[in-house]
Amino acid sequence: MDDYRLSPGGVIHAFCYACKPPKDKFFVIGAIEPKPLLLVINSRLNCYVSERPKLHACHVAISGNNYTFLRHDSWVSCCDAFTDLSYDDLERELQYNPNASLGRLLDEDLLAVSQAIEISPTMQRKHKRILLQSLLP
Repeated sequence: MDDYRLSPGGVIHAFCYACKPPKDKFFVIGAIEPKPLLLVINSRLNCYVSERPKLHACHVAISGNNYTFLRHDSWVSCCDAFTDLSYDDLERELQYNPNASLGRLLDEDLLAVSQAIEISPTMQRKHKRILLQSLLP
C-alpha cells in the first residue's frame, strides 16, 4: 500500500511496545525511506530534560489548540528517532484502525522540528540527515 497517510510530517497514533510501560502514543512521521523514523509526541517534559538546556532545546512545543487529536499542549521529542515500528507495522495499524492517521503538523511546527533536529546533541548523524531531507521542502 502506497499510503499518503504515511508521509513525512504526518501524525499517527500507534501502540508502543518499547515504551515503559507499553502504551498508545502519538508519533510524527519523520521519514519513511529507507525505514520509518518517527518522533515521539509527549504530553510533558520529564525532569531530566527540563533541567538540561541542550536537551530541552530539542523538544518542540505544539499547541493543543492547533490539533484536534491533542487534548493539551504537547512536545515533539527531537532527541532521537524512534525506529521500533516498521513500515509494515504502520500499514497494519492503518488497515485495522483507519483513524490512526491523525493529520499533519503545521508547516511552522515542522520547521521548528527540523531546527530542533539540527541542534540535537543526541540524535545519530545518519538519522539527522535522513530526517532533514524528508521534512524540509
